[in-house]
Amino acid sequence: MSKVNIFHEGNWYKANLHCHSTESDGQLTPAEIKELYKLNGYNIVAYTDHNVVNYFKELNDPDFIALCGVEIDLYDKTKGYTRCIHLNAIAKDPEKAKFLGKFTEFNSKNFNEVIKLYKENGFIVNYNHPYWSAAEAADILELEGITAIEVYNHGTQIYNGKGISASQYDLYIKNGKKAFCIATDDNHNFDRKDSTKYASDSLGGFTMFKAPSLSYNNIINALENGNFYCSNGPLIYDLYIEDGKICIHCSPVSLIVQRNERIEGGSISSNNDSLTYAEFELRDNQPFTRIELIDKHGKMAFTNPIYL
Repeated sequence: MSKVNIFHEGNWYKANLHCHSTESDGQLTPAEIKELYKLNGYNIVAYTDHNVVNYFKELNDPDFIALCGVEIDLYDKTKGYTRCIHLNAIAKDPEKAKFLGKFTEFNSKNFNEVIKLYKENGFIVNYNHPYWSAAEAADILELEGITAIEVYNHGTQIYNGKGISASQYDLYIKNGKKAFCIATDDNHNFDRKDSTKYASDSLGGFTMFKAPSLSYNNIINALENGNFYCSNGPLIYDLYIEDGKICIHCSPVSLIVQRNERIEGGSISSNNDSLTYAEFELRDNQPFTRIELIDKHGKMAFTNPIYL
């Protein structure tokens, strides 16, 4: 069987796809955010302030792209507790992007109408932090048209330990829905006044895109086509199918797990972060497979589903 590469040819670019600045409830200006992230090896930040669309074109340079986006949110307390729906819309053509309004009612029909509205007007729509949002199964499964789901949200993880939404993501794709998975910061930098914690909710979750070169259009194409993986620590170097196996090369980790629709999946473990390669058999009638990596510190990386 010939080798099938999962990632297309190109270079790796590091991104934070969920970010808040002084344009809404963040504490850093857009330029300060660029400085912080660029100094720490990032090439891309999606500026997704609450219910306002901004394109900071002046921040773009040969090594940094500012994506134009918005976080659309709604909170609900009718059940006696707070739950919410938050979506990030990222503009394909930032020069034409504008705010199109937000939710009016907490129900799936309204959510899907908003998703459709933004998609029809040139946005990619992602679903944010379902675990932190207290999302119920119906809230998740009834969503239509989203491109990706946050499996890791750094801000909600460090503030209250509810940033890992891998089980909610699995619920979605095991029920026949298709979406990629991303890891983000959702940084607000609330503790800016304490210089020792200046970036405590930054530089945690990231998405690694592979693209021919760093440009706005290339990153949008990679996001739409799933040419990326996401992580809050481990790195993935190569992913391919060969001789009936899914094969992965990575930075040193302690556990590599194959996820699919079954209970058993498959896993390889080590006690001392010595794993840098794994391969798993692809079974008959297996609709998809994806891989998670975990290092000795509990940091994780996630591939997108590979549909077979």
